[in-house]
Amino acid sequence: MDNTLNDCIVALNSGEMILLIDDFIEGKEIGYFYLLSDFVTPSSINLMATHGRGLVSVALTKQRASELTLPMMVNNNENPHKYFTVSVDYTNCSTGISAFERCETIQKLTEKNSAPNDFTRPGHIFPIISSERGLLEQVTISDAAIDLAQLCSAKSLSGVVCDVLNKKGMIANKLELENLSMELNLIMVSMKNLVVHQLRNTDLILRQKENTVPTKYGELTSIIYTNQLDDSKIIVIMKEKKNKTLPLPVYIDSVFSIGEAFEEKNIEKITIDGFGILIYKLNSSKESRLDSRNPFQLKESFGIFVEQILNDINITDPVIITNVA
Repeated sequence: MDNTLNDCIVALNSGEMILLIDDFIEGKEIGYFYLLSDFVTPSSINLMATHGRGLVSVALTKQRASELTLPMMVNNNENPHKYFTVSVDYTNCSTGISAFERCETIQKLTEKNSAPNDFTRPGHIFPIISSERGLLEQVTISDAAIDLAQLCSAKSLSGVVCDVLNKKGMIANKLELENLSMELNLIMVSMKNLVVHQLRNTDLILRQKENTVPTKYGELTSIIYTNQLDDSKIIVIMKEKKNKTLPLPVYIDSVFSIGEAFEEKNIEKITIDGFGILIYKLNSSKESRLDSRNPFQLKESFGIFVEQILNDINITDPVIITNVA
């Protein structure tokens, strides 16, 4: 875990607020105030409303939304990155809009003993639902909020978020967010770094099939791995070296078929010196339509798969060459 993320978790577990920066798409950064729901107070809601100026939402798991019978806001959700339920107020609220009443509504949403009839609909707090696998499924603010709550071992597995706008009412840019971080003495955390951390700390691969393949260059070993999160395939073709003292060249690329992986020009690369490894990501038509917020769109993601594969086949001294072409 990098130092900033570790500092973030310490701060959150101490009841502090942070600035969570959605920097997954470069040049389109969005900042959010973020606080574990366990520590929400009227003053924290007021700070969000005063300095953030955006919508105050509470991230919940699907299970919690189901327990409270919170239906989706719309039947046909047209925004694949925002899954709002109906908005709610706690039944004891008057208007529900004050910082005190919004705080109370959030507290009741996360209390285990709360029941569906404890809330009126619509209201002034907007629950937003995370994916089943969080950031490993889709990179959104609700997924980041729940994943952070899990990393903090928060009691309620819930987080309060608020979009940050500048004084003109526009989305605050990166420089404005940095200035706000210094002004309010808040830790800034990158959502992209959080995704990488989650990928690195998850068993992503499953070895499916291993075969010996005869070629004119001698026998090769092929191994097929499955990405356990989206069932995509990774093909490994290996010519083992007898001399274990030299680094092993590892070539990385993508193909559209297993046959393409075994083309002679590729096999020759790992046999010309008598040893080497080819690692191919097997693309598909489905994959070409991947959402721009799929975590596997990160350039770092396939490198993490490669690290896990090399560890699985006990390669500790590779020389990685990023493309076979």
